Amino acid sequence: MLLLAQPNHESPLRRRLVDSLHAVDWLLAHGFEPRMQTASLTDRPSVMIKHHPRCRALHRKFGAEVVERRDDEHGQSIRYEVTIRGCAVAWYEPGVVPCNS
Repeated sequence: MLLLAQPNHESPLRRRLVDSLHAVDWLLAHGFEPRMQTASLTDRPSVMIKHHPRCRALHRKFGAEVVERRDDEHGQSIRYEVTIRGCAVAWYEPGVVPCNS
């Protein structure tokens, strides 16, 4: 059996991974469906979730921001983002938001 030495300090990447796992736990406990999770040394951790009507509650509770607008072969959509437990949580919703909103 291979034993890996445990560092005496917490690395930045380990902290980001833990933050993303805490966010995923929170999302699952509140009925959301995580689709993709990332953590790196350079960016804050992020989780992409499947759009669900409950996303409206994320808008209210965490103050969702529009971070991207798309118009592609799948139609028009808006990417929203909130921060949950130190992690960026994002989802796409169908529709169009005026550029001045």
